[in-house]
Amino acid sequence: MTTIHASPSIKAAQRLRTLPRTDTARLTWQYAVFATELGYMALAGDDQLPQWLSIGHRSAAAARTALREAIAAHAPHVELHEDVDWNEEFQQRLMAYADGDPDNFLDVTIPLLRQPFAAQVALRCRQIPYGQTLSYGELAFKAGSARAARAVGNTMAGNRLPIIVPCHRVLAASGALGGYSGAGGLSLKQQLLDLEAKNAFRVKHSKSSRVNR
Repeated sequence: MTTIHASPSIKAAQRLRTLPRTDTARLTWQYAVFATELGYMALAGDDQLPQWLSIGHRSAAAARTALREAIAAHAPHVELHEDVDWNEEFQQRLMAYADGDPDNFLDVTIPLLRQPFAAQVALRCRQIPYGQTLSYGELAFKAGSARAARAVGNTMAGNRLPIIVPCHRVLAASGALGGYSGAGGLSLKQQLLDLEAKNAFRVKHSKSSRVNR
C-alpha cells in the first residue's frame, strides 16, 4: 500500500455530500456503540454514510444516551435503530485510530454543511495533517475569511463528526486548547493531541493509504 498522493483538497471536496432536505420527511439511521482506547463511541448514519459520531464516553450506556439525546435535539426527524454490525469496517478504523494507528479519514464521505463558510471550515479542517495543528485564525484564513476565527470556533463546537473532521487539531492563537465539545471536554482534546504527537513518527514510515502527509 502507498500513501495518499492525490490533492487533499480535491479528495475531500469529492467526498462531501449535501444533506437532503428533510423538513417533512422522516429518516431512519442505524447506529452502533463500541469500545475503543479513547472510551466508548457511538456512530450513526444511513447506508454507509456517517452522520454523527459521539466519542469519549465511560460506558456503552453513556455513549448510547448521548447519541440519542443529541440527535433528538438537533435532528428530530431521524429515527434510530441500533445495529452492532453497522459500518463495521469504519468502526474498526476508529478503534485502530484510538490504538495509535495514524489515519486522516480523508477517503470517508461526509455530509456537506449547507452554510458555505462552515462547509469550507470543515473541508480545510480535514486537510490538517495527522499530528499537526492550526489556530482558529489560521483555519479561518484557509476557509476564506481571515477575521472569522470566532465563527470557526462556533463551527467546530457544532462538529457532529469529531476525529473525521479533526476539530481537536484547532487551537487558540496562544497555543491554548480553546474549546472542545466532546464528552471528555478539554481533557479528551488533549488526549487526542497527545495520541497523535506520540504516533506522528509513524506517518513518515507508514505504508497505509489512509495517512495524509
